[in-house]
Amino acid sequence: MIMKILKYYFKKERINLQIHYSLLTGGGVILGTIKNNINLLEMNFLKLFFSITAILIAFYSSLAFNDIYDYESDLAAGKRTPLTERYINKKGYFIYGLCLVIISLIVSFFIGFYPFLILFLLHILQFIYSIPPLRLKRFFPLSVFILSIAALFACLFGFSVIEEKNPFVGFPLKLYLVFIFAFPFAMNFRDVLDLKGDKICGVKTLAVIVGEKRAPLFAGISLFITYVLVALILFKPVYFILSFIAGVLSIYFSLRKKYDESPLFFIYFAYLIIFIITVYLNPFYLF
Repeated sequence: MIMKILKYYFKKERINLQIHYSLLTGGGVILGTIKNNINLLEMNFLKLFFSITAILIAFYSSLAFNDIYDYESDLAAGKRTPLTERYINKKGYFIYGLCLVIISLIVSFFIGFYPFLILFLLHILQFIYSIPPLRLKRFFPLSVFILSIAALFACLFGFSVIEEKNPFVGFPLKLYLVFIFAFPFAMNFRDVLDLKGDKICGVKTLAVIVGEKRAPLFAGISLFITYVLVALILFKPVYFILSFIAGVLSIYFSLRKKYDESPLFFIYFAYLIIFIITVYLNPFYLF
């Protein structure tokens, strides 16, 4: 049973999300080393490993809870999850999810107080997003804002691993603005493939609102807006050029005959990696 659930984590869309959270957390660790003038080669790689491990375990717990409360929509949409494939029942899956929450918090506690606190807040956010009675994922645009805050917490979690005094204060203001104002637009592109199930269960997303035919176009436009806002917030020539290229490519790949989010993730990953490199070479861009 456990092996079948673990195999579920290596589906294409799940791998993309794991890379997403790993890059945000790893990027946060690197930002912490930059702010504290630590040579990258002298960074505590053990802390980096355990921080990414903790965030991935937290992500796996969120998958479990999300699958439990999305069971009917997943079943109707023909989506393959450990529940719809009957690898495990709801009660067992819920206990499994809770165990992952506890394990992730234990790992974060041994990293430090602030990593523990931030991961705890991330779990609270996960519960109010996925689990009744609130289940805020049903309400657009609140749902995409919550996902953006989750991304912020993932990056802040990594940052707190190095910035031990007060990471909330030390975290760059420009990145707070990026996560609060730009990231919500980016969250829309992932809802296109879930449109059928969301519609059945009354979950409001941009894709549901604009309809199946126009959803890919609006996903591409949303990503373009995200990249433009990032460039405006960071306000450096390199990001204007980078954002324009990433935005145009995102619209192009969104409008292909068969919608596939993987190229959109790849563009985002490339953008994020280039961003981290440019900040490492030019710390004054953020600090």
